[in-house]
Amino acid sequence: MLGGPEGRTVQVSAGDVVLLPAGTGHCELASTDDFLVVGGYPPDQRVDNCRKAPSPAVLQQIRQLSFPDSDSVAGRNGPLTHLWQQA
Repeated sequence: MLGGPEGRTVQVSAGDVVLLPAGTGHCELASTDDFLVVGGYPPDQRVDNCRKAPSPAVLQQIRQLSFPDSDSVAGRNGPLTHLWQQA
């Protein structure tokens, strides 16, 4: 599920890539035994798992994160830097 408790249920298959902006709520509702998640973060950012809705202070921290220099899958010339709209 993407988007938190009121989010959207999505189905992924082998080879799919889901790229989530910082602060996007997500959880695994069901999976097969061979399901694998690989997470990656831009340089100088770290994992910060939150288990509840973000506070105003956390939302401010998210807004201050740097935008990735390159596409996490396709590299420096990948579509991420052109398609992902910065808020």
